[in-house]
Amino acid sequence: MKYDYDAGFTPERPEERELAGALDRFSAECMEHGGDAGGPYLTNQDGVEQAGREVAAAVTALLARADHIGDAADMIPLALEQLREMDGSPAYWAEDDSWGIISVDSAGPWAGMPFFRGRKFGVNFEYDIESREIEVYAYTPTASTRKFWTAEWRRQYKSGIHAGNGYVCSGCDMWNNRPSWFCPSCGKAMTPEAWAELEKRVRG
Repeated sequence: MKYDYDAGFTPERPEERELAGALDRFSAECMEHGGDAGGPYLTNQDGVEQAGREVAAAVTALLARADHIGDAADMIPLALEQLREMDGSPAYWAEDDSWGIISVDSAGPWAGMPFFRGRKFGVNFEYDIESREIEVYAYTPTASTRKFWTAEWRRQYKSGIHAGNGYVCSGCDMWNNRPSWFCPSCGKAMTPEAWAELEKRVRG
């Protein structure tokens, strides 16, 4: 199964084509959604695009679970040749239990070198995959997909004159002025309704 943000994964079987359509439809809706009363509210265009990409990655993880992805011991880490073709794609670092995005510059001193970028515990990170000998996978090697793709909104200030002023994502510390269905920064589902929507879309 091959995945690309612009085209979805390349389907080879009828059931894969059906799931690919569900993924692409949901990703497109998320990117174009303006925030009506009946759906997720996203604060800006950049956030909409990022959330759409991350939601697409979340659905891909669900598809991976449906496609009987096994334990890490049964999986083969992505090769450098594969990683060089995955700029902008999600990957999972099993040793650190972290999701990130593959970044590959097309020019300059780092051209063609894959980096693993992400955010954890409120801190951004960017690692040279080759020099650090990091082994990353296209999908999480566990069945606990929901743990990786859900978070919750927390009040930024619990007391004082600013109490109740906005919300912060528990997954990436992104601030938002109101609780939306999905985080505009990391794209995680923030409510039971959002997670249910993901699962419904995957089922078609």
